Amino acid sequence: MKKNNWIWVSTIFLAVSPDVWGGGMTLQDVVSTVVQNHPAIQSARHNAEATRQEKKMESWLMDPMVGVQFEEVPLMDPSLGNADMISYFVSQKIPFPSKLITKNRAMEAEYQSKKAMITGTEREKIFEAKKTFFEIIANQNRMKDQQTILSSYKQIAAVLDKGYETMTPPKNPPHEMSGTKETLLQMSSPFSDVLMARMKKAESEALLLDLKHQKKALEAKLNILMGREPHTPLQLVSPKIKKLTLSAKTLEEKTLRQNSDLASLEWMKKAAKKETSLAYQSLIPDFEPEFMYQRRQNRDNAYTLGISLNFPLWINTKQAQIKKSKAEQKKAESELEKETRNIKTELHYLIHHAEEHYKIVNKYKNEIVPLARSGFNAAKSAYEAGQIGSNSLLTSLINFHQASQMYWEMWEDYQMEYAMLEQIVGEEL
Repeated sequence: MKKNNWIWVSTIFLAVSPDVWGGGMTLQDVVSTVVQNHPAIQSARHNAEATRQEKKMESWLMDPMVGVQFEEVPLMDPSLGNADMISYFVSQKIPFPSKLITKNRAMEAEYQSKKAMITGTEREKIFEAKKTFFEIIANQNRMKDQQTILSSYKQIAAVLDKGYETMTPPKNPPHEMSGTKETLLQMSSPFSDVLMARMKKAESEALLLDLKHQKKALEAKLNILMGREPHTPLQLVSPKIKKLTLSAKTLEEKTLRQNSDLASLEWMKKAAKKETSLAYQSLIPDFEPEFMYQRRQNRDNAYTLGISLNFPLWINTKQAQIKKSKAEQKKAESELEKETRNIKTELHYLIHHAEEHYKIVNKYKNEIVPLARSGFNAAKSAYEAGQIGSNSLLTSLINFHQASQMYWEMWEDYQMEYAMLEQIVGEEL
């Protein structure tokens, strides 16, 4: 076999060199743009602001009532000016002071819950942006691998096709193998290798088409997340592989202290507790002072002072309101406990994933891929020397291809799971 038939082999080593990607937008650039522009985050902020203003509304008394009353207007001369007495009055409903205080604190707890939701929405969109970013980087590197290895399969298929055309059938084949030259050649091992090379070439072409489709879809998604036009050109900087250095105990403490979902539920539990207190205070009457000025015909003008109270007569209604508030409070406590357990479970899964998969990714990067590359290089040399057949050469190339593809699958999986861990903990790790 001529050496120039193997010039293509040298190019394949570039395909599986991990973390080779040019300059452009970093992961932090993408995250910052998403946080600034995504409407879901803006919506969460406006929602919190609306609750803050509602809290201010609940901190003030209700509007006073004012009115005028014309008494004893004569039917024969029904002009309002002929009324025997005109009364002007103003009244103000005043709740028991503790009710305003408790309601204010309940609204404050709800506002703080909405503020925590802003952080939760931010972390959710940050994770979505990171996930898409990592998928694009992995996709780009898979395409590099696939393009180079497709070229390799084409070269091998061409070499085997040429060798197959020059083959001659055995001179004295066994009786069961007798037949035409074409039949005898098709029953030979080289023919199977030709078919295998052609099939792998076709598979690589199909996979490359699928990767191109994924690339366009992922880039459009990331652009939309950043508030840009879907087909805006993207050039991304491949991030480094982070290594988890904090202990599980430290991460759990940080999560319980910082996780936005837990913080939101904690504030909702406090709000429910205040609502229960308000339900009890509904048994305390509100009072409504009233002042009336009376202008009378042919008599001295006068004024009237009064006060009225609402009487909590229907105790069954109040008891039902109290029981409902208690149930809502217990529900909020249960929701918080349920979410805490769920987050702890997911947290420790992600911690173990980060610890073990970091080792796996580096094993692929530093051992498996280099060994597969060396195995293919050795198989190529042995094939040139006539020591092995084309089947062994194809097998070594397939192994090399699978190792390089698996590396990027493990890299993508690790990066996304690590980003999910950061989302749960509530900070970059």
